Amino acid sequence: MAVDSVQTVRNPSVGMPSERWNQLSDGQIIRLAALRKRTDFAWKSDTAAVVFFLKLPTGFSRDSALQWHEEGGKSGEERRIKEQWVQRPLQLATEVFNFTGSVEDLDFSNLWYAFRASEDEGSLVCATAHVNAVLSRVKMNKGLEFDVVHNRSEGALFLLGVPFALDTVRARNLQLPSSTPALLPGSEFRIDAPFGPWYLRATGRVAFANGVRTVEDYSLTLVGQKDQRDQLWEQSFGNWMDSSFVGVPELYLVGDVLNDPLPDALLLRRPKTGGLELTLWASDDAPDAALWRQAATWFLPPEVGD
Repeated sequence: MAVDSVQTVRNPSVGMPSERWNQLSDGQIIRLAALRKRTDFAWKSDTAAVVFFLKLPTGFSRDSALQWHEEGGKSGEERRIKEQWVQRPLQLATEVFNFTGSVEDLDFSNLWYAFRASEDEGSLVCATAHVNAVLSRVKMNKGLEFDVVHNRSEGALFLLGVPFALDTVRARNLQLPSSTPALLPGSEFRIDAPFGPWYLRATGRVAFANGVRTVEDYSLTLVGQKDQRDQLWEQSFGNWMDSSFVGVPELYLVGDVLNDPLPDALLLRRPKTGGLELTLWASDDAPDAALWRQAATWFLPPEVGD
């Protein structure tokens, strides 16, 4: 880059460099030149970089664009989002009245979104929401009871609190389970995905004793492809499946919940102590050897779930 080809205009009244629409300051030129040496810098030429910044308005917008590239651009933004996930886990909730669980588990300082099905149930609609918990006016049991409420008159299949903004305009695929959402042994649920279908498979055997049905040796497996490479990943839910739950998990919905095009899912389980547990399995930031990660859990106590 020809550094001496762009002049700096100085304001004699203050002795500090000032910017015009068709000029860059010395500091910005040096920073651009340093960026060009990085292997991950996207522009093909020095001229393209200079023209881009000259077209930006002066002041904060130009500096913030340069800082965005210095911090890694899109890849740096994705890295910061992953760091936020570690620092502040995702929060999952539903609109519920006379909630007797711990509202302290909900972080209302997060950005909250309400998810609902579109009119044709072909996509998942995401909208910002104001979520709060208020003391129930009509009590059902002893002790404190809360109503978990939000301001979306359309209602919501579920509520999600995240430490970063989600795109509320982008269309999200939605798959609702059939009339039998239970993942019984021998069943397989096909999930549409960009690089080929994923399959959620349940195995095991059903036994009957004294007229009571039990499921033995139950396991749940997800098989699919994450990108364009010809590599299938197989993920087992062995650590998630334990003896503290009754019956088999149920598939609540499958949809693109977060920021990548890969499918996410919500699964329901019934603890032996009663109530319901709703778990979000997210493809975003999943480990290399997995398709989903257990991102958030919402527990409804027995008084509400049963």
